[in-house]
Amino acid sequence: MTNASALLLVEQDLIDTVTLTPQCAALFEDVLGRNVSDCLLTDLSTLSDFTGSGMPADPANDVLDYRDYCRAWDRWVLDRIEQVFGVRIERTTLTFIQIVERLTQAQLVPTLN
Repeated sequence: MTNASALLLVEQDLIDTVTLTPQCAALFEDVLGRNVSDCLLTDLSTLSDFTGSGMPADPANDVLDYRDYCRAWDRWVLDRIEQVFGVRIERTTLTFIQIVERLTQAQLVPTLN
């Protein structure tokens, strides 16, 4: 008896449009330290899917257990988004679509590199 597993990808209809915006590019480059075109994103991808990305190295974080590290990253990334865009995002479990829509509605472009 074999156990076949299938790879199921979530829709990418909306995210494909969102990734073309300057806000999304800046979110990935200036906050997460990544190029958005190098990442696999779906309509359900969240900020927390990239936990740890972009956060500067800090020896204090090396001793944290995983949950505490995630909490530290959550605080850091939400503060960084506010610093770069001037908008406070309330949680890292929002999808990239939701975040970029908020930044776009506010017609925000990044203020830092």
